[in-house]
Amino acid sequence: QEQLEPAERGIAIQEDVWARMFHDLRVQPLAIWHEDVLANPAGAASAVAEFVGVALDPEGAVAVPEIIKQSVGDARAWAERYARSRG
Repeated sequence: QEQLEPAERGIAIQEDVWARMFHDLRVQPLAIWHEDVLANPAGAASAVAEFVGVALDPEGAVAVPEIIKQSVGDARAWAERYARSRG
């Protein structure tokens, strides 16, 4: 928990800096959440295209493999392999 509190403060500071910059520049950014992109990739792509004022060409579509969340066991195994490679 000691590491979480400074990380949370750092995130809050960064969010505030971005918000102030957008306000100062009078820019309204497009906000898209990671979970929304995972749930509806085509909808997210359409929203971005509309936001920047371009048309999507259906012929340019590419297949994107499913994103699978790494399990805790996988993360632990990766960290152990990484540690061994550094030692």
